[in-house]
Amino acid sequence: MSPGHDVAEHPARILIVDDDRHNRQLLELMLAPEGFSLQTAASGEEALALVAQEAPDLILLDILMPGMDGYQVAGTIKGNPVTKNIPVIMVTALDDRDARMLGLRAGAEDFISQPVDRAELCVRVKNLLRLKAYSDDHDRYSQLLETEVLSRTADLRLERDRAQRYLDTAQVILLKLDREGRIQLLNRYGCTLLGWEADELLGRDWVETCLPARARDAFGQRFHDLVGGDLSIVENPVLTKAGEERLIEWRNTLLRDDAGYVIGTFSSGTDITERHQAVEALRAAEERMRFALESANVGIWDMDYTTGTLRWSETMEAHYGVKPGKFAGTFDAFIERVHPDDRESVHGAVGKAVIGGADFTRENRSVWPDGTVRWLTGAGRIYLGEHGKPVRGVGISLDVTERRTLEKQYQQAQKMEAVGRLAGGV
Repeated sequence: MSPGHDVAEHPARILIVDDDRHNRQLLELMLAPEGFSLQTAASGEEALALVAQEAPDLILLDILMPGMDGYQVAGTIKGNPVTKNIPVIMVTALDDRDARMLGLRAGAEDFISQPVDRAELCVRVKNLLRLKAYSDDHDRYSQLLETEVLSRTADLRLERDRAQRYLDTAQVILLKLDREGRIQLLNRYGCTLLGWEADELLGRDWVETCLPARARDAFGQRFHDLVGGDLSIVENPVLTKAGEERLIEWRNTLLRDDAGYVIGTFSSGTDITERHQAVEALRAAEERMRFALESANVGIWDMDYTTGTLRWSETMEAHYGVKPGKFAGTFDAFIERVHPDDRESVHGAVGKAVIGGADFTRENRSVWPDGTVRWLTGAGRIYLGEHGKPVRGVGISLDVTERRTLEKQYQQAQKMEAVGRLAGGV
């Protein structure tokens, strides 16, 4: 099975959702050579209508859109049992932790930042399609296994053998527990990951054998909820025979007898240890960078030219006398905070950079609501899209009022010294 095709070897259907026509066309051009079946929507409402008609295999979703934004669209899709397993990649120019956290809470599986790199986009899309194919296979086989257990037909042993061959070749952990949490089945991949032989684990308590001590109480409550019908996707650490911890993401289903009584659980687990470590490393790096910039009193700005949205850090807001979180978020709102005598030069520096997609530096004064004037110096960089239009701008700002005051005092002192020398000479 290729990553770009579903189980029936038909091209994977990908829905591209973005209110900007150029962005949609760019993503289509990037993905078309991979053989996917592509469909586009210009709004969140249109995307939901298309999903209701025929669910795609994956959705590329812009965050900032008029009407329904990407968070609302993702939340609606993930809140629907019929569509909740469709992978969602959010394509965004917002490169901060808060935006990504909102996306994760809405249910997005991945993010990719603009400007989009084609190679990165294709790899992320193929990886999520591959995981979805495994998940779909698991759902089909778990249903098949449950049906076989209930039917008690003469072909049960043969079908179990076929299922076991599938379980042994799947690159996910497939685990069956009874109501007491004892291991009834674990596929070859799971045994290899945990470092056990299958016959060593069968019949043993899963919690006591394969979970670290600190996670056992929480899992006990989670298993109780699972048997009660809570099939939410969960994460928890597991302990290998050698004492190494791995972080696993679980998808679960219930197994029932002929009377409908729950007799156990069947779970599919994906090892996300490396992904989690990468996310934690990125978060730590972002925290270090944030601390360094805040300690140096450096403000940060980020302009999305496709939507006209300008984002400021709290330090940037402080430079312009704005209360935290109260900046209006537009270029015009920024200009209003610039000293009237400096607005023309700021317009000129930014405008020239926007035309050529260049870096720029500027020095200007800000005017606070109480009339305070501060001197600021900064630098920025403008990124152009495929058609030479600006798509994003980023930059920094530093308050140099004290430095300029000291420089002015020094220059005045030099003048006074020169006058003194002249008077002494006379």
